[in-house]
Amino acid sequence: MAREHMTNIFKMTLDHDLKCWNRNKIRESFFIDHRLDELFTIDNDYKMTPAVVVLYNFSDQQIAGCYNSVVFDLSCGIVVTTQTTKHIVNEYVRQNILSFTQSKQMHQQLNIKRYHVLSYGNYSYFSLNGYSKKIVDWVALHQMNDFSFIHNQSSFSSKSGIVFHFEQDFSYVKSHLGKSIAVNYLSCLVTERFVSEMGFSIKHKMGDESNLGLDWDYGQADIISSVDSTLTQDFIDNIVEEELIFMKRLLESEYDIKCTLSDMKVFRTRVNKRKYKWD
Repeated sequence: MAREHMTNIFKMTLDHDLKCWNRNKIRESFFIDHRLDELFTIDNDYKMTPAVVVLYNFSDQQIAGCYNSVVFDLSCGIVVTTQTTKHIVNEYVRQNILSFTQSKQMHQQLNIKRYHVLSYGNYSYFSLNGYSKKIVDWVALHQMNDFSFIHNQSSFSSKSGIVFHFEQDFSYVKSHLGKSIAVNYLSCLVTERFVSEMGFSIKHKMGDESNLGLDWDYGQADIISSVDSTLTQDFIDNIVEEELIFMKRLLESEYDIKCTLSDMKVFRTRVNKRKYKWD
């Protein structure tokens, strides 16, 4: 029998306690609470997609002595895997359209010291403790509509009605979440500017305007106000061929805009001519 869509399963259940999760509850429930039998699967070859909602890290104290991560995924259900969250995210980045270099460049452009977000514009992934070296928990901001302090925990409320709690300090997470949304703001502006230079326009996907990753009011206002057209163009000017390939994949996979690498190189030439223009 095909697995039901995870959101439908949670909406159908009368057990409201299944709509709130944290690390302790996961640890106490898996392989014990039989209400979860139809909700979760073991998949040691799990591949992350934008359908991911959160990734909980258990590598410091494995579940059942071998499972390093628990993933809530709108397509796959609740996935238990031996893979670490770091491995899952690294494979997603390596095989898809975002480079860590691109993400770090955006942080540096905004003078943000710690790297907490991988930003695609339409999709954004937030790490609770920063992702440079540690194995951490991850939250898909495009799946969330609110962040608040609930039961003395940092809590994200998903668009599907499920609440995910984390033990990390609320003020710390809130500060870095605001900065991360500002990074996502720059990512959106860069993409829109890049596309407009090539004669296209972007239509964001249905429902995106309601997600936390695009909630500019929640972003750190001083950083967002500093993202002007000059900063956006300066960032584009620094894109090298590797980033041009990245942008080509972004346009094709996220916005269904078809272009060749030759088109991208022509665009780069146009940018360089402007860069060295005296007036």
